[in-house]
Amino acid sequence: MLRLKISVLPERQGIEVAAHRKNISQQIANKIIPLLMVCLSIALNGCSILRLNDV
Repeated sequence: MLRLKISVLPERQGIEVAAHRKNISQQIANKIIPLLMVCLSIALNGCSILRLNDV
């Protein structure tokens, strides 16, 4: 009985840690993706401005 309890505990802790890491990575993604979109749109606008200047 004791042996079973000991083997179950680390597994549950690992699941909690994994869930916590997933939550953190999701929060980071939620912050980074809008920034990437802004950078991408600025880059695209910059390219179109450069093309207009070339013509």
